[in-house]
Amino acid sequence: ISWKLGLASQLSYAPSIDTGIELRNSYFRTDFDNSDAAAGLGSVGHKIGTDLRLDHAIADKADLKIGGSGILDLVNSPGDFLGRRNVANLALYSQLTYEPNPLAEVLLGLRYDAYLRSAGEAASTNSHCGGDFAIDGDGADTREYQFSPQLGLTVHPLSATWLRASVSRGFRSPSVTEVHAQADASGVLVCPNSPLKNRCCAE
Repeated sequence: ISWKLGLASQLSYAPSIDTGIELRNSYFRTDFDNSDAAAGLGSVGHKIGTDLRLDHAIADKADLKIGGSGILDLVNSPGDFLGRRNVANLALYSQLTYEPNPLAEVLLGLRYDAYLRSAGEAASTNSHCGGDFAIDGDGADTREYQFSPQLGLTVHPLSATWLRASVSRGFRSPSVTEVHAQADASGVLVCPNSPLKNRCCAE
């Protein structure tokens, strides 16, 4: 038995003709429960997110966006599956758009991310994977930080043609399941990967 609930809100406010403020919030819950034939395995997860952004025209041809966002994942499940886990993704970002003339636009962006993952509870003694795959890894919290710059250029040579190019750096954080899941599903053994880190790439 599985069910999901999603809620979202968005509030926009313009204190002046040159300034806009936007606040977005979200909540997502996922819950599943198995029958006794599947060892009664169940899990409840909560994802809480918020994003606050300020958009301001600092000149006739320049626009600045600054903001911050946060996502908190809370998972409650048996110790021999995921355990109790908390993961937070926090970010500050800014983006400057400059239009030197109607045919071109330059974009400069910078983002700072903090990824925080708690060690959580100790694994159950009924671990499927044994001591080599301790569900808590080294038992320490994980903290990772990263700056991600961006440079973009848009050219409008013809009325129906836009050319865009950008160079940027980003990453994807591992989910709670990717790091901590351990289960024996129909003979397929899934073991945790506690040392898994953020993976970065340039575009």
